[in-house]
Amino acid sequence: MIYGRKPTIRKIISFPFIFFLMSLILFPPIFPFSSLYAKLIERKVKDKEINISEFAYGLKLLSDKTFLDTSFFLLKSGLETIFHDFARYYIGRNQMLLGIYDGAKKYFLTLTRDTSFPFYKYVLQNLDVISFQEGDRSICEHVEKNESPSRAIPEIFEVIIFCYLDRIVYLEDRGRLREAGEIREKIKRNLVNYVKNILDPVDYIDYSDRLNRIEDFSLRIFGGPATQFLSYSDREDIAQFLFEKGFYDLALKWTQDDFTKSRIYFALQDYDRALNFAEKLTEKITDSKDLERLYIILIFSYARKKNPDLINFERYAVEYIRRFSGERLAGDLAIKIGIEKYLTGLTSEAYNLFYQASRSPHKDISERAKYILNKIFGLKVSFQPDGFIFLIEKYKEGSSRLKPSDISGPDMVSNDRFSFSFVLTPPSERIEDLYFLKLYLADSRAKQVVRTILNSWNLTEEEKRWLISFGFFKYFAPPHDFRSTFAVYKPPPIAFYEDFLRASREFGIPISLLLSIALIESHFDVSAVSSANAMGVMQIIPSTAKEIFSDWGLPFVKDFLFEPSANILAGAYYLSKLKRMFGSWILAIAAYNAGPSPVRRWIQDNKNLYCSNPEIFLENIPYRQTRFYVMRALSYYLEYAKILKEEINVAELFGCGLDEFESKFK
Repeated sequence: MIYGRKPTIRKIISFPFIFFLMSLILFPPIFPFSSLYAKLIERKVKDKEINISEFAYGLKLLSDKTFLDTSFFLLKSGLETIFHDFARYYIGRNQMLLGIYDGAKKYFLTLTRDTSFPFYKYVLQNLDVISFQEGDRSICEHVEKNESPSRAIPEIFEVIIFCYLDRIVYLEDRGRLREAGEIREKIKRNLVNYVKNILDPVDYIDYSDRLNRIEDFSLRIFGGPATQFLSYSDREDIAQFLFEKGFYDLALKWTQDDFTKSRIYFALQDYDRALNFAEKLTEKITDSKDLERLYIILIFSYARKKNPDLINFERYAVEYIRRFSGERLAGDLAIKIGIEKYLTGLTSEAYNLFYQASRSPHKDISERAKYILNKIFGLKVSFQPDGFIFLIEKYKEGSSRLKPSDISGPDMVSNDRFSFSFVLTPPSERIEDLYFLKLYLADSRAKQVVRTILNSWNLTEEEKRWLISFGFFKYFAPPHDFRSTFAVYKPPPIAFYEDFLRASREFGIPISLLLSIALIESHFDVSAVSSANAMGVMQIIPSTAKEIFSDWGLPFVKDFLFEPSANILAGAYYLSKLKRMFGSWILAIAAYNAGPSPVRRWIQDNKNLYCSNPEIFLENIPYRQTRFYVMRALSYYLEYAKILKEEINVAELFGCGLDEFESKFK
């Protein structure tokens, strides 16, 4: 992530960028700056993109439930694309939300013949709701005989409640109070499922405004708030779901569990309150996984609160290392605290911590610890110089450049499944159309429909290869622990090769280094948006993008960050700017993640350490995320250099001894 201010919650794209983009490319003389913008995007807009982009924008508006009248006309453009069935479904949903049931019914009925359609079940649910609205109560007979569905459109749960309410009135009028009470218990379970399907909608439309209806239903049925009448387990079930979906304030209203409260306040970065609840639970929690989570809250709350308590941080960190030695975090903490002990002269304590880390089941952690024991403590401990450790070792050996023959080795195992192709022509129309849909659904909750479509297709290997080459790697990535500071994908994937090659040549950056950063940042996902509002392949936040576009003499258009060629050029430009600022690719990588100011402070305080023992410097980076970010970037830089047979300039990577570096940090 390129450095920026605190994470902010943002709205969906504010205007149909595709029309602006097409205008720039198709009619450049009309628009100022258009020729400059056109240089950022070296591709021709295809005719079919117009319908796909209009459909995508209509879907954005629908998913955000804004301008529903406008979204109806845009969604109809999807009828002319390969996504026509999804267009029919979402047009139907649009009409349902507008209360135009006859119009909705017309579109849903066209989808009842294809049982393989991914939303087929929800098509039938919509038709049931329409029938109920038209006065047909036969669905209530089905409701009485079956349990509440676990997955459904929100209106289904509302229909079930109305059916139950009618049944309760019928039973109570006849004095059958016990049976009426049983119905009320069923409603409670239905309310829980209702909340979950609002927060995790089956068709990716924002239904969060319906959360207010829960209290209305509860007042009608129970005479009070749902938090009072639902069981403890149901309330905590809802609170947990709200927490997982990021509705932290609402989750606090539902939970009565101190552990859950501590997790919520920790997520809200209210560390003092998190500690208030967490500190009194250390002797009460017996579940091993929950206890581990509790220790994580304690460790990082003490470290991150306004006035850090380093004594208690170390106390709980050491206890965590002892209790949970097999966890990745235990090894990371052992190395970090060990480094701090070593730098303050407590070598015996440092040695013990490094020794514990060397026994970690996670290879990258154990090898990092063994390397330090060998190089710093002089112990005859064998280590495998993998990933970033290999580059540090070559630097310390005095190598200034590494030729392809110097870095190839037994790890160069053939693995065609995730290798890339230089073939730009898609093997089928449908996957190119899917790429365009993904591109124009960027920054929208509705982009989840891309995975639904992808899962419904039986893809050929050629189609998978092409999709990976155009930013779909995460859809096919094998399960790995991507937290490893060594490369877990060998060979790693390559996407948008031509765009990266162009940016590499334009700004003098090794293409292997650019690819490694893009992989870590987004897995090459053009539609990626982080919690910090970083966007696109290179994860650039708008404030940094404004700076970049200002340097280029161009007005900033936020939505350009979702066009891969423009995003990659912007990220490469900014990385090259950081390289000029620091005189070292390693420091530029750190600044790309943490921002220039912290990195400048770290290097000014520790320049000699950085140049003499870069492994200690890297392990001592105060920001945990940045520490691992740099290590991963270097590890993947090595792997990409192997694939592309690119020379690695070790001297420029570290910078030490070069005028560009030395002149800045005297």
